[in-house]
Amino acid sequence: MKKLVSFLIVVSLLGTLLLTGCAKPAENAGDPSNKENTFTFVLGYEITQLDPQEVAGSWDCLMVLNTHDPLVRLSPDGEIVPALAERWEASEDGMEYTFYLRDDVKFQDGSPLKASDVKFSLERGMTKAPSKRFTEPFDRVEVVGDNVVKLIFKYPTAAALKYVTQGNNAIVSEAIMNEVGEEAYKKNPCGTGPFKLEKWTPGDRLILSANKDYYLGAPKIDTLVVRTITEKTTALVALETGEVDAVLEIPAISKQSILDNPNLEYKETSGTAYWHIAFNNELPPFDNKLVRKAINMAIDRQEIIDVAVDGQGIAADISIHKNSAGFTDEVKRDEYNPEKAMELLKEAGYPNGFDTQIHVREDFTQKIGQVVQQQLSKIGVKADVVVMERSALIADSDAGKLGMATFGSNDLFLDAALPLNALDSAYRGKGSNFCFYSNEEYDRLNKLQIVERDPEKRKEIIKQMLLIEKEEVPRAPLFFPITSIAYNKEFKGIEVYGTGMYFLYDVSK
Repeated sequence: MKKLVSFLIVVSLLGTLLLTGCAKPAENAGDPSNKENTFTFVLGYEITQLDPQEVAGSWDCLMVLNTHDPLVRLSPDGEIVPALAERWEASEDGMEYTFYLRDDVKFQDGSPLKASDVKFSLERGMTKAPSKRFTEPFDRVEVVGDNVVKLIFKYPTAAALKYVTQGNNAIVSEAIMNEVGEEAYKKNPCGTGPFKLEKWTPGDRLILSANKDYYLGAPKIDTLVVRTITEKTTALVALETGEVDAVLEIPAISKQSILDNPNLEYKETSGTAYWHIAFNNELPPFDNKLVRKAINMAIDRQEIIDVAVDGQGIAADISIHKNSAGFTDEVKRDEYNPEKAMELLKEAGYPNGFDTQIHVREDFTQKIGQVVQQQLSKIGVKADVVVMERSALIADSDAGKLGMATFGSNDLFLDAALPLNALDSAYRGKGSNFCFYSNEEYDRLNKLQIVERDPEKRKEIIKQMLLIEKEEVPRAPLFFPITSIAYNKEFKGIEVYGTGMYFLYDVSK
């Protein structure tokens, strides 16, 4: 079946010291504050690296998608739209997708995009641990012509094109990567995107300039400054004084002051990040289903939302966001019931509870840990809160070292595939299944839902998987956050994205 799609694109941000052979840093890039056409955007976390196939965090991915392009993109409402590929065709069996590349695309060093770069990038992602959950269905890539590539899948995939939209599948130049080396590229990217890196000051900011040769035309903003300000109060003061132009994730306590400020605009929507507590199902006492069920029933989600995220969240029943393909509202989580939780602990052999740890990051998840600590104490479970640096927490969870930890898994697909794969045994210890959960029936159903193209039949399969998860409780659902942005009213073309993947190509004054 031949599928032609109209065009749309979005993009923006990024930074780094700059790749040898790529665009050279502007002489005045060190201080863009004197530039009239500058947009300063605040992130609450530091960017770590910008190699598409190596990115593991959402903010790094956001930056990659604004300095590089994938073959196709995902619009805020979940529609697949063209990017480097102006059109594509899918085989009748869904096993092959042929992409026809634009012929006017250049990397930021001036070299042209080639079909071989697409093959190199996608197949490179198939070998990189951070990218494997986004390339798992891929079998191989074939160069069909100068501007034509064919992506062959291992099996038909309902969310086939959504995999291709991800930042981990953005395209890099094979020649540039080989010239500078993988380690250098992480801090010195050279993509095809609308903004290119001029300067990167670790812990402070990235400065990007408009790519005047971008294939859709130069962005309307000349300079993008991406600031790292981890303290929300500091970021909001900077917004109100005009030091910065946009801040993400506004605390509920600050919302009214933003709305009352005539110089600022505020937008919000339901975020797609599923916050939960992951139990390592292989480590005692969490290898006992009754213990997991007891902890789940002892957790008051609304109290966590009120305390940890200032009320800016929606209690989660399941891991699938309401706007994602495959969502069903027929499966509900177990209700808060500490009395029943104590009965389950007694049945599990822990009548007096037990001592354990809950691992959290250096951010608001500390509050999640503290609330859970208090709630579990009511059923006799003494949980020490252990604060870890984000990358260390992920690495130790991936290695199976942590019994209980807080996680936020962002559904960048707007499709059930990603959250469901996170419990498939094939992903144990591979950057996704931090629960080290294994269930043959769940895995069997997951293979079925992946290939099922009939939406209603797929939803029924997914329902059965969610019922298994409810019974087994490999992870305890918490909430989906309310994601928001506040910005200077002088700027236009800014939308709020549930996935957090902000694109600033259309931002203008």
